[in-house]
Amino acid sequence: MFSMPLLIVLIGPLQEAPPHPTIPANPLAADAADAYRMRFVRGVAEAEAFRSGLLEQDLGGRSQAYRIGEAIERFRAGAEGPLSGRPGLRAFEIGPEAFEARIRGERTDPIDAERVFGAFAGRWYGVWDQIQVDHDWSAVESLDPGVPLPGVGDLRVRSVQSAWIGDGFGWNVIASPRIDRTVILGTVYHVEPGRPDRVRLHRPHVGVEAGAGLLIWVTGSEVFLEEIFTAASAEGSRYAITGFRYELGNGEIEFKGPAFQAVYTRDSDNRPAWYSFSIQGGESSPPGRRSDGDFR
Repeated sequence: MFSMPLLIVLIGPLQEAPPHPTIPANPLAADAADAYRMRFVRGVAEAEAFRSGLLEQDLGGRSQAYRIGEAIERFRAGAEGPLSGRPGLRAFEIGPEAFEARIRGERTDPIDAERVFGAFAGRWYGVWDQIQVDHDWSAVESLDPGVPLPGVGDLRVRSVQSAWIGDGFGWNVIASPRIDRTVILGTVYHVEPGRPDRVRLHRPHVGVEAGAGLLIWVTGSEVFLEEIFTAASAEGSRYAITGFRYELGNGEIEFKGPAFQAVYTRDSDNRPAWYSFSIQGGESSPPGRRSDGDFR
């Protein structure tokens, strides 16, 4: 089985919480609420299962991880025109072999969690599919030499970062499935509007570091390419999330619907508009909706 469907998960009610609850950066700490610890353990376990599934070979002798790596290359080429004047994807130059190897955890050196996640820490403001969204990322917490995750084989959690993402919460994780492998995992729980104690949807995901400030996330139906930009202007730093939805069909990843880009800033009064666009060479979709301004 190659892809994991989006899962609806309800793991007991949390305590009464404010609209934007504080998410423990380290839910494995002794003083963390049991509900957060349970969700973290279950979410990371499902992300690790999803990662393992991405590495299974199809009838053509290729893994879904490899196929997604191919699709990212097609996406980068097809998005170059529509992203003209906006944050582009040229820096995400990683072929399918390297993409698969990083999902496998094959590296010559351990992943530096601060390098991968550190720049995302703090508050961010943007628009996601026409809805104003606030993000709040914690600092990275190191758990070296690693904390075993109950019931998940030899997996050890080495670093963790929590996040409130506007309609839910989750964690980014650096983990070792075995002593000579290091991988990036993530889990997000989406909640009911105004009810952070009621989880309506869970999405495990797997990450790939593509370079300094470059992070790729994969779910069972989406790919997100995230890049941090540090500007000398008054706006300061910002980051872009550019992505596409996909399905696996006939041994190849097929693009589904329009691609998209969201840009987040540190200023709650500066929320660049959501942008959607068709993927050249992919499935036909509505023309892009541009917003004013140059985001480079």
